[in-house]
Amino acid sequence: MVEDCYGLLQVLELVERGVHIFGVSMGGMIAQQYCITHPDTVLSMTLHMTHAGIGDCIKPPLLTYLMFLKRPKSDSPRDVAESMADFVDTLSHGYRYEKDERGNILENEHNRQMREKVVSFFERISERDGAQNSLGLPRQAVAVMRAPKRLQRLRDVCGKYQIPVVVMHGGRDPLIPVSNGYQLAEAIPHAQLVVFPEVGHDFPEDLTRTFAEQTMLNMKTGELKKNSEKKK
Repeated sequence: MVEDCYGLLQVLELVERGVHIFGVSMGGMIAQQYCITHPDTVLSMTLHMTHAGIGDCIKPPLLTYLMFLKRPKSDSPRDVAESMADFVDTLSHGYRYEKDERGNILENEHNRQMREKVVSFFERISERDGAQNSLGLPRQAVAVMRAPKRLQRLRDVCGKYQIPVVVMHGGRDPLIPVSNGYQLAEAIPHAQLVVFPEVGHDFPEDLTRTFAEQTMLNMKTGELKKNSEKKK
């Protein structure tokens, strides 16, 4: 997948100009490997809710993986969508829903509408070609498991090439614990860490602007570094 990215950038004639990489979850793992393999092409790297490889990462409790074993009530589009919505709600730690003072999700109209919005989204996805192929998630899991650990190589490469890095992570991420964000930020020289305390394994819509601002600031740092090197 790294070489797919590199090949596409070559076709688009972006390699020599340099690129800004943004990766989320498994995408963050691909971004790290790209940075290790082609560091001279990277102007900045922004990572969100990811880890440094199975050999280095801090894993969640084993019971967390039970969510992957849950199956829909039937193969109907609605039941499949409901099952996927349950999965996403677990990953996101229910961030999008209103809660009481104890953190319990309220049964109110706002939450019902939000839930229906999520279910409807997955119903629309189920209509796409290939959406019924159940091998996608297992293949992704195998790719993550087989990927080499990256922490030391990231430390070396980002230090040598002085690549600006921002690491973002949700404080309530059940799948990739937030300790992985701290680990990455501590290992990568001069990396910035941004933690969202109430966010799970999610990319919440109401934080889109914050994600964009952090990413753009990191990109600007990369561009300034590039311009300063040109003047030398």
